[in-house]
Amino acid sequence: MPKLKRPTEYLCASDFNKLDTTSIQLRLSTQAFLASQARTHGATVQALIARIVDGFAALSRAELPSRSLFIQKRFLRIMSAHGLGSGGIIDVLSSFGVALSGLDQPEGVQASLSNEVLSHVAKLFHVRFEWLTTEGERALPVMYWDADRLSTELVVACRKALRPTVSFVHLRCNSVVALVQREQKTASGTVFFTLQVWPLDRWITSASMEQQLVRLTALCRQLNVPVSNVELARHTLHDLLFGERLPVELLRELPVERLRPTQHSQSRLHSEN
Repeated sequence: MPKLKRPTEYLCASDFNKLDTTSIQLRLSTQAFLASQARTHGATVQALIARIVDGFAALSRAELPSRSLFIQKRFLRIMSAHGLGSGGIIDVLSSFGVALSGLDQPEGVQASLSNEVLSHVAKLFHVRFEWLTTEGERALPVMYWDADRLSTELVVACRKALRPTVSFVHLRCNSVVALVQREQKTASGTVFFTLQVWPLDRWITSASMEQQLVRLTALCRQLNVPVSNVELARHTLHDLLFGERLPVELLRELPVERLRPTQHSQSRLHSEN
């Protein structure tokens, strides 16, 4: 038996006939536990350790296909919801060298959809990275913004020729959520649209919600950004912000009622201009 450098190290019996050996360091309490269990089962400590490690490895290998299948489904769900077929998927991920054939099987998904690729997809389509990899999580990264932050994003989007459009979702409790749609285009010419949800928090700045809307509407007109007002039921908006479904999936199924700005808002807008 090879000599060990420390008395707290054990070698698995299967390693004795190999040139390369594997050693592990254990706490004294763990050594005592393993020795007790080995006596109970009539095995050596080395054999017991080998069984534990082999069992853990087998369990981990069994979980990989199911996790890969889950990631595959949510990845393809995002692409389908945004109208991207096989060619569009390849275009979106062209910088990562992902082949469509690598997404057909769970094993290929594990190799092709690395954390770097999934982070890119999450950022591009405005979903949480955890939603892509963990079942049951909400889809959207919910953060509250004021008019200044949203204004900056709109200016940047216009400079990048992303042709943004804005819809303000109104609630009776004086809360507003902005839905910002951007036109994206790959290097190969594939065009698709992304949707970002921006809850506007009336407590972030001293300006009232109406004042923020007046400023944002004026900016949209100045930038030639199409703007509209819609109204959704409270439970629908809650599903939009905290649910598992993608905004494009949810809004596509809802008949939304377009609202005209109130007369008071129109007068305030003209006074601002």
